[in-house]
Amino acid sequence: MLMVLFTSAVYSQQDNDLVKDNIKATVKITTPVIIMPGHGTDATPTEALVISGDSAKGAPYQGPFYDSDRAIKRTEWPTTLNPAKDSIQNLIDWLLYPFIPATISIAGCGAYEIGTDNLVTISGSVTANDETDFTLGHMDRTYPTVSEITTWADGSAGSFSENLQFYPLEGGTASNTASYTAYNTTGNDGTPAIINSGACYLYGVYPYFYGFSASDYTAGGTSLYSGLTKLVQVYEASSEVEVASTTLKYIYIAYPASYGYLTSIKDQNEFEWLPSFTVHVANVSSTGLDTDWLNHSYNIYRSNNTFTTDGLDWTFTFEHVGTLGASSGTIAATDSVVAGTYEAGTLLTTANTITIPVSITAPGTYSITSNEVNGYNFTGTGTFTTIDDASVTLYAEGTPVAAQTDSFTITYGVSTCVVDVTVSSP
Repeated sequence: MLMVLFTSAVYSQQDNDLVKDNIKATVKITTPVIIMPGHGTDATPTEALVISGDSAKGAPYQGPFYDSDRAIKRTEWPTTLNPAKDSIQNLIDWLLYPFIPATISIAGCGAYEIGTDNLVTISGSVTANDETDFTLGHMDRTYPTVSEITTWADGSAGSFSENLQFYPLEGGTASNTASYTAYNTTGNDGTPAIINSGACYLYGVYPYFYGFSASDYTAGGTSLYSGLTKLVQVYEASSEVEVASTTLKYIYIAYPASYGYLTSIKDQNEFEWLPSFTVHVANVSSTGLDTDWLNHSYNIYRSNNTFTTDGLDWTFTFEHVGTLGASSGTIAATDSVVAGTYEAGTLLTTANTITIPVSITAPGTYSITSNEVNGYNFTGTGTFTTIDDASVTLYAEGTPVAAQTDSFTITYGVSTCVVDVTVSSP
């Protein structure tokens, strides 16, 4: 970290040497603090530090460096530098006020129900920061096929907005997911670079349904579609819904059967209610859409008894599960890959992993874990963005206690597999 220590005296610069006019200035590598005139305590670089133009110079000096208060911009600090290769002014300018490159954003994506014809507006903009050199920007579709969608003028930080049709249909695969990314070429302080936004995804999904009802919806059909509250969102490892009723009714939670079975249903007080529900599997059909989807398999959870909330909302959190192994079949022990060195008494790192295949039935978040054996375990979390077969990496945590072969049970919802890891002697 750089410590810059000033007194209140005046100084001038000539070539690369500091010429004293009753001045003391010191620049050295030291502990991670910055001490400025008028600051009685140390300040960390994560705070909004400012060099004051009035207190950092004497009244006669009116040069460009101390002509006003300047907020320190650097958030990451160098570990080495050569103070002798440049002037003090340029050195401090480089250290405290680095070039901040432009950034680009994109927004407007989300989930839409299968069978609905949607006009979606995807927009974004470029934030210049310190950048002044821009060439032509563009937004591209990056999945399922790559193509340029729109461009905007060069010469300055631009913005874009494009209306796109998204019409996911039953039985569609690639047409039910699309992704977009925005790009802009910049001067980047003399080293041209292409900046890009994150990916913006459009998903076609089958909805969730939830609510209170005195009716029997366990047979599915269009009656469930019309009788419960619909929620259109991508698959998530956990979701929350609110239900309320002042009369005795059944509680329903239903979603595509491809998401797997629930592992938990909790109310707002974290009480577990899963044993109080029975799951029914039935086909559900939409009604009233641009193109209705028919006979899609759903898991329909209905409470075993009727309830009333006495006018208060109950919030339920339910966790979905996925499937280990490729869609072509169940996982075999030979399908997993163990990486890293495992030695008794040695703390494991991110190099210690198990890679395992999964079948993705819907976009969304996931959590895959193992049991703990011999002092360590494996965990993998993340987000699936497409429907396909894929591989997930689980990272080890802990320190093996003994030299032996450890058998781990990997669990993803209701699917499991066993993977062996050999621990050697130190």
